[in-house]
Amino acid sequence: MGRIIENFNEFSKTNVEKKMFKASDISGRGNPTYKLSAEHIKKTWELDTLDDDGEETLGDFIDNCYIGDTWVSDLDKLECIQIL
Repeated sequence: MGRIIENFNEFSKTNVEKKMFKASDISGRGNPTYKLSAEHIKKTWELDTLDDDGEETLGDFIDNCYIGDTWVSDLDKLECIQIL
């Protein structure tokens, strides 16, 4: 089982452009939840934005996340929901 997970994790990192995310506007100003691709986020969001803990940039999260991982900032929450 470990080898399967290891292979999947490597696939996840090499297929960044095929990741999908559930985005939530936690500021209360916009649509509550919507689905975005990694490609869209990389083109339109500020990738150097740090998470609430100040430990991980959005760009690093997009590149390294797995299904179920979340990234939270002051205004947004992203959850990796699919890797095609």
